[in-house]
Amino acid sequence: MIQESVLVDTPKDETKKIVKNLIGKTFGNVSYEDSRHIVWSTRFGLQTVHCETHIISHGELTEITTFSHTDDIWQTGAKKTIKKFYTTLFQNPNIRVSQQESKFIDTLESKRSLKEDNRTTASSSTKWGLIITGILIFTLLISSYFSENGSKAGIYITKQGYYGTTRYEDLKQILKLANQGEQDVLNQLYNEGFYAEVPEGIEVYLEESKWGAVKIRAKGTNLRLWTVKEAIKD
Repeated sequence: MIQESVLVDTPKDETKKIVKNLIGKTFGNVSYEDSRHIVWSTRFGLQTVHCETHIISHGELTEITTFSHTDDIWQTGAKKTIKKFYTTLFQNPNIRVSQQESKFIDTLESKRSLKEDNRTTASSSTKWGLIITGILIFTLLISSYFSENGSKAGIYITKQGYYGTTRYEDLKQILKLANQGEQDVLNQLYNEGFYAEVPEGIEVYLEESKWGAVKIRAKGTNLRLWTVKEAIKD
């Protein structure tokens, strides 16, 4: 489960009205609400993202806390939903963010600006830069003809900035599209949940390797992903 909280200077009743309207217009259906809670859901690709927003008064301030979760162990859809929720909420001129939250707002807005830059300038994108790095490694490994099925026992740790798919064929397609510079297609596939970011610092087992790609399983789960070899370390 993903959780995020912010404080605003907007009165509680007005805040709740704005939040409910935002959810209905941007995300999906409200399944339950009372004076302090709004339970709602939205879609991320093929996944359903379940959310609950708490709106609590603290004197002159109002706290907005949102919980979000999916069936995906990586919680990619939950993270993206919360980010979009707060980024969109802060664009409403009637939401007066308290001084305590200024640093948080600046961080979200800078990430949002980076995302917009990524849509127009692939070379400046960390995401695509890392994917392309993976492609280069992938290509070098192919040219060197590494063992197609060389598996290795033991636990590995995932590294930051890499992406994975549930099928080897899908990973090859993603790498091919990135190599061809098909950024718009990649953005669409990412938003639809066709591939996802591999969280950093997760313990995984290496189950199979194939031409520079590896099939990993998160420790304690049955979830398996294909990613590039450089996404894990001993």
